[in-house]
Formats: sequence, C-alpha cells, structure tokens
Amino acid sequence: MTILIFVRHAQGYHNVDGIKRGRLAYNDPIHLDAELTLFGIQQAKENSLENQQFDAIYCSPMRRCRQTLLYMYPISAKLPVIVDDRLIEQPQGKNMCDKRIEKHEMLLTTPMAWNTDLVSQKNPFILNEIIDERNMDRFTEEVKNRYPDGKILIITHGVWIKNWLSNHGYKSRYINNCEVVRVKI
Repeated sequence: MTILIFVRHAQGYHNVDGIKRGRLAYNDPIHLDAELTLFGIQQAKENSLENQQFDAIYCSPMRRCRQTLLYMYPISAKLPVIVDDRLIEQPQGKNMCDKRIEKHEMLLTTPMAWNTDLVSQKNPFILNEIIDERNMDRFTEEVKNRYPDGKILIITHGVWIKNWLSNHGYKSRYINNCEVVRVKI
C-alpha cells in the first residue's frame, strides 16, 4: 500500500490579498506565481518534516510550493525532488496567481538536485478540468506503480488536494495553508 502525504503550500501573498480584496486579488499581475509571506515561511518551519523519510518527493513547480518544501524539509535541497507541472493548482491557469513563471526563470531558484524534467518549456496554462483530472489520474497511477509500498511526499495546492480526495473516494474538504493530509492507496 502506498502512503501519500499531501501538503498544501504555506500562506502566500495572494492568500492574504484574497482575504482583503476577494477574487480580484487572485488575478492581480503582482501575484503571478506568488511567493510565501513571512508568516508562510514561519508556518512551513513550524510544520517541519525534518525527522521523516520519504521514498519520493514530488512538488508543484509553483514558487510557493517549492518554498514550502524547502522550509518544511530543508534536506530536500540535496535530494532528487521531482518537480511536476501536473501538480499546479486546478484548473491550471484560471487565476494569475496559479500561472507559473517560465521554466528558465524557475530554474534560477530551484535546487540543482531537483529533477525538472516534468516541467515543460511551454507554460501549461490549461483551463480544462477534464485535462486536469486526467493529469491527476496519470500522476496517481505513476506514483502508485513506481512506489507500491512507498511513503511519498507531495507538495501542491489546496484545490488540487481537495479534488484528489473527491476523485478517490475520500471526503472532499477545504485544505488549510501548510496542512498535511495522509492517505493510503
């Protein structure tokens, strides 16, 4: 049985602005591929995973997810983390804050040990929930087949986790910033 440990990214600037201005904030160009706030960095550090070991680590290419992983699990900077476009918030590209920066820019702030083969050169601004669902299913099958008895850490987004839970027979619910959700498949 594979154990998946999902983590929603810590608080980003778009989250704070979203509380103040609502949906308008999520489409403000200043939040393109939003970063963590100082509180978000604190959240990630306080929810440290330092004493845990994983058979694999997957991370959304979004800046806030990469930052969350580095602050929650600092050793990950030296591990072969798999950065995967399929973990971008859903539907991909709906909001400005959910559009990632270009790959060449992302590589400037990504540890050298991380595997970015699953980050496309062409930015995946997908606005099709069926494609997002298929990508989620492919991702899940690949992980399950590659690590049938593994413990897998996945740093992604709240709606992604919520949708995954719903699509796999678990109770779908809102996921808080930096919340950890463990499931067995």
